[in-house]
Amino acid sequence: MKRSPIDAHYVLGRPKDHTSGTIAVSEEVKDMVRLSEMDDPTILGIIGLAKFGKSSLKKVLKEANLLPKIKVLREAFPQIDPIWENGVKMASKLGYSCEIELEEDKIYQLAKVAEGNPKTAFILAINQGIRGNYELKELSYLENVVIKIIAETIPFEKLRAASLDIIDLFSTERVLFGSFSEKRYGELLKIVEDFSEEEKENLFYLTAKKWYNLIS
Repeated sequence: MKRSPIDAHYVLGRPKDHTSGTIAVSEEVKDMVRLSEMDDPTILGIIGLAKFGKSSLKKVLKEANLLPKIKVLREAFPQIDPIWENGVKMASKLGYSCEIELEEDKIYQLAKVAEGNPKTAFILAINQGIRGNYELKELSYLENVVIKIIAETIPFEKLRAASLDIIDLFSTERVLFGSFSEKRYGELLKIVEDFSEEEKENLFYLTAKKWYNLIS
């Protein structure tokens, strides 16, 4: 697969034709600008990083609003409270989806926020220990939530079991696969090798295209 010369990226594949693209992950506001200016056709979208509960959010939103490739803002391990929720609402009103990475014991907090903000699109990024637990089941009832499985460090068999549980809960239309590594990308393909071509297309491309508002 062709890879983009950028610092961090989330590889997407299209199993039918084996082409791929990337969603670039910016680390700072200046990275959002730099990535947006890159003439690289494999970059289909950019994830901007934001702290929804901090005053810096206004600066991020101002910059991101000038960069049409940015449709998603991401925060890892936030402190979920009313101030944070107000920041999420502010971003949502401007048309951004919100990607959140959380510890498992805080997923229930995201479920409450997502339930109270049904017009906001939430992408729960799973990159550590995962299992089809009660909180994920509660999230599966909320149509404004999808699950993004990266899980770079989880042993393959645990990843397989957890991924299949999550797909069973959410369906392939609300789960997306991707990876920062070629090896893990191949393992994700192996997990769903018995799935239909349509289901694979959902997991590796179409769901991401919809929820990240990709340009191609």
